[in-house]
Amino acid sequence: MPAKHLVKVRMCGKTDVGCVRQNNEDNFFMADLVDGFTPLPNETLTRPTMDNRVLLAVADGMGGAAAGEVASELAITGLKEEFLHFPGIGSSERLMRAIQQVNQHIWNIGRKHIQYRGMATTLTVALVEGSKAYIAEVGDSRAYILRGDRIKQVTTDQSWLELMIEQGLMSREAAKSSKHRNMILQSIGGQQEVKVALTAVELAAGDILLLCSDGLSEKVSSAEMLVILRKTPNLEQACNQMVTIAKDRGGEDNITLVVAHFDGNGLIANPAPEELISHIEVISVFDHVADMGVRDTRKLSSEQRGLADFKTTIRVKTPSTILPSQTLYSQNQQLQEQAIALAEYLETFQLALEQQLHDLDEYTNWQLKQAKLDIQLQLAIETLKSTVPSLGQLRIALDDCNNHIVRCTENKKNS
Repeated sequence: MPAKHLVKVRMCGKTDVGCVRQNNEDNFFMADLVDGFTPLPNETLTRPTMDNRVLLAVADGMGGAAAGEVASELAITGLKEEFLHFPGIGSSERLMRAIQQVNQHIWNIGRKHIQYRGMATTLTVALVEGSKAYIAEVGDSRAYILRGDRIKQVTTDQSWLELMIEQGLMSREAAKSSKHRNMILQSIGGQQEVKVALTAVELAAGDILLLCSDGLSEKVSSAEMLVILRKTPNLEQACNQMVTIAKDRGGEDNITLVVAHFDGNGLIANPAPEELISHIEVISVFDHVADMGVRDTRKLSSEQRGLADFKTTIRVKTPSTILPSQTLYSQNQQLQEQAIALAEYLETFQLALEQQLHDLDEYTNWQLKQAKLDIQLQLAIETLKSTVPSLGQLRIALDDCNNHIVRCTENKKNS
């Protein structure tokens, strides 16, 4: 008689207030859905593959006072309760519905009780059923999958900075010091409806799932996570090591993570790490720009969207000394005057643009304080900012042209 196909799961979770905050607005959850209990760290659950059902979640609350703590707690407890309401439907649909119901519940509480107005939370969830993990995300709490010597971030941060990076308007290096670093584009309870990003992963023997808040992911790199989890089989010790590193590097935010290790003959055996990507299926994505009805923003850097939007506010006096095109190349003196005039025009325009950007930054700072940031306006501003370096380069090129013209004129006089 053939041996049963089994899945073995070990789990561990940890949350820490960090080194700066007074209260912990993070929360996490991990449970065996078969028996409905939370296993001890490193305890091994062994189930037939068809009976394997595990739920993991991390929430990062926000909202000031105690509202962030309330939001993350409501998200975690609500998630457990909502799973009971959708029997008989597929795993991915059940997960998405549960999260949407949790969002609606927290949104309603915030609207009803003034002390909770503005509260919200991120929520990243992994539902493991059989040999497949369904990973859902709202916000910027991350999920990673480790296989062999590879680690892959399964989620995409639903943040302002990630949007800027995707559009080619900001580098990842510049994003690290951006004042918008903590701005997310959607959250549980932050709006009446959310778009849940959902990904499915076919698990293999030896795989590790890691869910974490940005208090960890901003301090510990994915490469460091990989090394620690592979060199430290004891999950509790591995979690403690990562939290310690995050705190040693400042610990300005709360730090939370949940880790699950999967094994057994009910999973893919001896997988090639490079094949990991083929075992990941994107079911639904969060596309903030598309959801707003904005055009394909991959073209933003080449289209004049930002300049057109602000054409009534940027006023530049056009130089009157530019010569007609038919006489432009008639003599060196005219060429020299043309180059000087164009350089002056560019300098005037650049100064006006920089002043306009300063004023717009002041306005968006006010919007941030009012929690009313206009994403389309921000896209236009970033497009404008991307043009400033090119204006400087054009001025340098014109100066070079002018210098060459002067030399040509002098050489002609001396010949």
